[in-house]
Amino acid sequence: MTSLRNVVALWAMVVLLSVSGWAQSAASAEMLVTVRDPNGAIVKNATVTAQNLAQHFSRTAAANVNGQYQFLLLPPGAYTVTVEAPGFARVVASNVTITVGQRAALPVD
Repeated sequence: MTSLRNVVALWAMVVLLSVSGWAQSAASAEMLVTVRDPNGAIVKNATVTAQNLAQHFSRTAAANVNGQYQFLLLPPGAYTVTVEAPGFARVVASNVTITVGQRAALPVD
């Protein structure tokens, strides 16, 4: 009987965690930022910041080796995206709006 109870408890936990993860992803969005120089070459050492001023939310990270950074599970809203890299001028994209379930692509040249 204890074994059956453990199996039922484990199954219930898996279901609850699955629903919780789905609820989080259902109320969020993604943003893929691609960083290139004026000649179209990939900028591999950029730092990208996505900031939502209305929700006091900010996330910063380095771009990957492909010159891209993917922001996952962002709260929907309007963002200011800032890209900085050594030897390049700072680039700011204002009012980048993402909606629930959207996967927005933002090329930065």
